[in-house]
Amino acid sequence: MLSKNLNTYYAATNYFHRMPPSLYICETLISLKLLDVLLPDSEFISLPCLKTLHLMGMRNLNEATFERLVSSCPVLEELDIYGCLNDNVKVLRVLSKSLKKLSVHGYFSGWSEVVIDSPRLWSLSIEANLFERFTITNIDTNVELIIYPMSIFGNSDEATLYSNINRFCSSLSSISKIRHMMFYGDPFKGYLCSKWLPTILKSCSNLKSLILVDQKRHLPYMDEISFSHVPECLVSSLEFVDFSVTLSRLVGEMNLVRYILENSAILKKLTLRLHNDCSAKKDDLVNKLLKIPRGSTKCEVVFNWNREQVRFW
Repeated sequence: MLSKNLNTYYAATNYFHRMPPSLYICETLISLKLLDVLLPDSEFISLPCLKTLHLMGMRNLNEATFERLVSSCPVLEELDIYGCLNDNVKVLRVLSKSLKKLSVHGYFSGWSEVVIDSPRLWSLSIEANLFERFTITNIDTNVELIIYPMSIFGNSDEATLYSNINRFCSSLSSISKIRHMMFYGDPFKGYLCSKWLPTILKSCSNLKSLILVDQKRHLPYMDEISFSHVPECLVSSLEFVDFSVTLSRLVGEMNLVRYILENSAILKKLTLRLHNDCSAKKDDLVNKLLKIPRGSTKCEVVFNWNREQVRFW
């Protein structure tokens, strides 16, 4: 009897194993994770129990076969696509009525557009090269969009960076409907953050919560955040902001915190998750932040460091 969970990994360099076509009609398979595997073309696919599908390093993937694979999994909940090399295919279509979590990571050669039609989707993570268009239909307003700016926008000159940011915002349809966003830095480059964040906030007019996470525990000097006008989300919808970063006394690193506190009209809670290297400076940091005028009279500021938590109104 075939296992309900199947993982395949091949360590040989540049070696791709062809997946047995019989897997396309396995009625007991719940989890399928494939690395460096060639998916054969098939007119008939039926995976009635599959909930988790990870496709990593696919090569020469047929567009119709991929679309059929995803749509033929009626209870699919998690789809992770990590890179795909195929110059003949232009559109990646994810059509699923059951999908809850979608991750698009790595480098996609030849793909120019991603089309997502998943009405139950609650988490979309993008850590990939910039596509010409990201089309999302039937989006749930409570979906969380997770973005890795360095992977999407790159570390290029200022003109190219602005072009990439504007292209991303214009290509990602329905971005104005998104209410929850999370940004990961690796690390956040200060000048990069000061360029892409204002543009994205202007595009997300209904944003309710914003989370910024620095994976390397260090946020370099951030340029002055510049807005031609206060984004609509700060005026009418933004309620929760969470920073999981190292904040020091450097003025540049405080610009974003200060801007949000001063300009968010209905902000309810701003959380600063400070790490060990901030402990010695925490009193000075707290005093500094408490002097910042708040645009919202109901805003609570929460400091977390180690196991200690302090709340201020």
